[in-house]
Parts: sequence; C-alpha cells; structure tokens
Amino acid sequence: MARAYLSPKIQQFVKNYIQKNIPYDELKLWASHEKLSKVNPTYIGLLGEIAVMALLKQNIKKNFKEKPVKRADDGFDVVIHNVNYDIKTMTSDYLPNNKFRYNVPHKHVCKENNDGFIFVTLYQDFEKKDLTAFVPGFISQNEFMKKATFHRRGEQSTLKNGFVYRCDTWDISRSHLIDFSKIKEISKNM
Repeated sequence: MARAYLSPKIQQFVKNYIQKNIPYDELKLWASHEKLSKVNPTYIGLLGEIAVMALLKQNIKKNFKEKPVKRADDGFDVVIHNVNYDIKTMTSDYLPNNKFRYNVPHKHVCKENNDGFIFVTLYQDFEKKDLTAFVPGFISQNEFMKKATFHRRGEQSTLKNGFVYRCDTWDISRSHLIDFSKIKEISKNM
C-alpha cells in the first residue's frame, strides 16, 4: 500500500491555500491535538489530493494553481494519462487493513468527467502527532459500479463497527481495488 507522510509544511500549505481560495466563512482547520473527524471535509479532501500528487511525483503547487477553486467540484481531482480520477479521502483512528471499506456518496458516483476513483485513508498518530496518508488503490468508475454495494442513509455498516451511513452511499471492499503502484501503467491503457 502506498504511503505519504503529510509534513507540517504540507499541512500549512493546505491551510494557506484554503484560507486564500475557498469561500467558506467558518472553515475549521486541523490542529495536531484534534481528531480529524471533527475537521472540515474540504481540508481532508485536499490533504488526500496532495498525498496522491506527491506519490505520483506531480508538481503540487502547479496543480493547485490550475485547480478551479471557486466553483463546484468538476468530478475529478487528478489526471493520469488522460484518465480523470476523483480522489476520495477518509479519516481513521486505525491503521488501514483488509477489512476497510471505501465509499463514495451516491451523488458523486456518476459525474460526467470522472473515469475512476483513487481512495486515500488519513491516519492520525496521536502520540507522535503525525499525519500519514495511505493509498490502498484505485478502480475505474465502470468496475466500481459493478462491484460496489449500495447503502441507504441511516443503514448500519456490514462490518458491525457502529458506522452508520450519513447519506445514500456506494461502498467497496479493499480486495476489489487495484494496487496504487499500477495506476500509471493501467491508466495509459484505458
């Protein structure tokens, strides 16, 4: 599983970018003593995007300068060999494992400009105050729709871990994802 350490410098870059470009009045940004689950989803998503760009060795500052910040999500976050991927980032108090399920809200599943999904898990180590992004894999939108399971808002997770879906959601097990290390090769042939 690919992994990217999100240094304090990267975290500060994201905070500065959000404060300058995102039109939110009360955007709660992360401080190392807080649980990530209490933070604005935009901040979490941007950290996931930066982790993927870093692993792909893309120019993060250039990508963010070109990113359309003041309009609705275009459906994708990164382009690899002309394939558009939507990066979906979740937070966890646990290191990712094979039981993890990765989800996409129903309203995000069939966006026109999206060819697939890359999944990221942000793990917070409270003792070290570290933030690490794990990227277990990716999947094309077509394969996602064939293999994912639909859950209604309010439904309990099949993992029996107390998780309740906050909106209509599609989820997929990690076993259906393609290892992130193969994304450039596979995207080239899509």
